[in-house]
Amino acid sequence: GPEDLEEVEEILEHDVFHETHHIVLEALRELGSVYAKDEEAVADGSAEEIWLRVLKGADQVLPKFHPTKAIWWDNVAQLRLSRKNQAGAQEALKRSYEVTRRCCGDATPSTQDALRLVEHPPKDIEELNQTYENVKEQAARLTRRGFDSLQYFQSLWASSQSAGRQ
Repeated sequence: GPEDLEEVEEILEHDVFHETHHIVLEALRELGSVYAKDEEAVADGSAEEIWLRVLKGADQVLPKFHPTKAIWWDNVAQLRLSRKNQAGAQEALKRSYEVTRRCCGDATPSTQDALRLVEHPPKDIEELNQTYENVKEQAARLTRRGFDSLQYFQSLWASSQSAGRQ
């Protein structure tokens, strides 16, 4: 695939593929991951621009609420916090939460974690990273205790069904 953004732009310029073609979106997603690790690309905003392009393309080819979009909005939030754009990060975290809520439901751990970020927005990237570490530790504790996700979701389903009958 394309090695850098210039190659992607060249492919698009020559009408080889449309921006929403899966090869182009995958290349942009890969470049977004690479650029997010490059301090200069984070600082000058080019990493964020790539993720916004990925989201724009995804809006045309994926359902409005797709779990992958929640991850990509979270990526945008991280990049914005890295650039000290707290208001922009909060907006991206709200979008990530809304997608998570619509895909997973209100009561799931993923949605509750996303809601906590909206209700208590991190002030900087370090605080956000600490939040992610805490979530990973909680997941590891649940796994060590034999957390059974299938059983958990079956119990959520059963409680939602009984709540619906009242």
